[in-house]
Amino acid sequence: GANGGYVSFVLFKRHVTGKGRLEQSTWRLSTFYGFVNYHIKCSKAYMHTRMRKRTQGLLQVLNRAKPDVVKEKKKADGRTFVRNS
Repeated sequence: GANGGYVSFVLFKRHVTGKGRLEQSTWRLSTFYGFVNYHIKCSKAYMHTRMRKRTQGLLQVLNRAKPDVVKEKKKADGRTFVRNS
């Protein structure tokens, strides 16, 4: 994308020593990309939904603001006239 960036992680000895700590740290680091990617996609979908809803509301306002169309009436002899209100 246009706005790319970098993320760096620092692992200390306490992150990898102990029962299962190395596996936990490895799992979290390896799934971080998918985690961030998922949340970015969800955020985009949410924003697009909000924008569509807002656009739909604004279109309703615009459609309500359209002036009424004056219909021409026909007389019995076929000529047309516009009724003055």
